[in-house]
Amino acid sequence: MKHSEKQKTILITGAGGFLGDELIRQLSYREDIAVYALTSAKEKVTTRHKKTKNLLVFSLADWENQAIPLHNV
Repeated sequence: MKHSEKQKTILITGAGGFLGDELIRQLSYREDIAVYALTSAKEKVTTRHKKTKNLLVFSLADWENQAIPLHNV
């Protein structure tokens, strides 16, 4: 996913849970929003939303290693 200057970026924590999953699903229709998903179940979220183009999924290890580009959020 390329981040566009016109896109807003939203960070969803707990993305593997019910509410996180629903937020990702609803935001997937918005081309003006990029979604960063933080989860302890990265493979599960990635698989469930593999067709979502505006989504980047991050693990807790990414968070700990400061590998999430929070300047975009």
